[in-house]
Amino acid sequence: MSGIINRSSHTKPRLSGLTLIEMLIVLLLVLLLGHFSTQALGPIVARQKAHSLLEILQTSLAFARETAVHSVNIITVCPLKKLQCGEDWAHGLLIFIDVNNNRRVDKNETALKRIDFNQHSFTLTWNASGGKNYLRYSPSGNAKEFGRFNLCDKKNNAAINQALVVSRMGKTRRYRDKNGDGTVEDRNGRKPDC
Repeated sequence: MSGIINRSSHTKPRLSGLTLIEMLIVLLLVLLLGHFSTQALGPIVARQKAHSLLEILQTSLAFARETAVHSVNIITVCPLKKLQCGEDWAHGLLIFIDVNNNRRVDKNETALKRIDFNQHSFTLTWNASGGKNYLRYSPSGNAKEFGRFNLCDKKNNAAINQALVVSRMGKTRRYRDKNGDGTVEDRNGRKPDC
């Protein structure tokens, strides 16, 4: 026999793992990456929230218009304050059949939708014909008040601001970024009124 000794059978098994210092360094790196990615994603997330809020508004207005046509009634859309019309559009919308056209939900009238926006990052204003703070659709589908909704970032980030136009015919269209500068504008280059 030769004098070769198999050392692997005589050595202690080596434990693999991280030391406390190595774990702290990894944890620090993960925290730093998380912090910087959150800061970088902040504007993207805010822009997506604004886009979603405008989508809800546009869908709600389409619902109000279609309901006016199908029910042959005047449908009112106004800022939400409990089950009545309020002043601040940023809280949400109230959509209802307004039989007597007084812009209030009376006992014989039906509240169709109550939409809570439940956000505090944006302001939402309605600039309408005649300075009215509500919007009504006639049974023909036309908007009795037409104008523009402006959704504005409270931190004054112009790249997040959005606008939705309601035409006299009751149709809606959004401002788009036509020139690629990162902000939306209408066909004439006008930005949202923020």
